[in-house]
Amino acid sequence: MYTRFLTYDLNYATSDEYQDLYDLIEEYDYKKITESTYEISTNEDWQTFKSKFYKVTHTGDNIKVIVREKDAMKVRTIR
Repeated sequence: MYTRFLTYDLNYATSDEYQDLYDLIEEYDYKKITESTYEISTNEDWQTFKSKFYKVTHTGDNIKVIVREKDAMKVRTIR
């Protein structure tokens, strides 16, 4: 099981543009930390996870994920 912290800054103003993103988050075991930060638990490998979130966001969005790698925290970029 992986615990990932997803955070984003979305380029478009309306939440309607991102309903697919919100629906995707709800498919996971998640906890909302702030308005745009979620703790997500998943068994998915990184590439699968990244691909899903890439598909539901847009060019210009800033999507980052904090992950644990070999006893250290790393920030990975989705967009």
